[in-house]
Amino acid sequence: RRAAGDELPSHLFVSGHQAPQAGQRTTRYHELPTPELRRQLGEMGGIPAVLLENEEFMELLLPLMRADLAVCENYQCAAAEPLPCPITVFGGLADAETTLAGLDAWREQTSGSFDRRMLPGGHFFVYEQEHLVLRVVAQALLPNG
Repeated sequence: RRAAGDELPSHLFVSGHQAPQAGQRTTRYHELPTPELRRQLGEMGGIPAVLLENEEFMELLLPLMRADLAVCENYQCAAAEPLPCPITVFGGLADAETTLAGLDAWREQTSGSFDRRMLPGGHFFVYEQEHLVLRVVAQALLPNG
């Protein structure tokens, strides 16, 4: 959207996702059979077990999850100039889905400052570490932050 003259972000915050140029995951979650996808979602910890066991809820959720995963897993990074804004990347220390190298690769996406913050937890660490994430975001967005 930069070419269209759209306003750029003042700061980019990324959570639990490797940089777009870092390549794709080997597991194509959006293509998994339903029982395997449900198991994977449960292991990642982003959906409470009570909801994973609710058939009606899962009938509504799974098509949305598959579509979201397909967008992420099929994205092809186009070459572009780095963003001029700072980038802060958050990762979970126990996240089996994202590597340190994948998180650190975001550094290539900015000509501004780069900060990687590793927090306790797995892929959905933000639910457990919300106060820490919000503190970092607030500090970064404060004038002279």
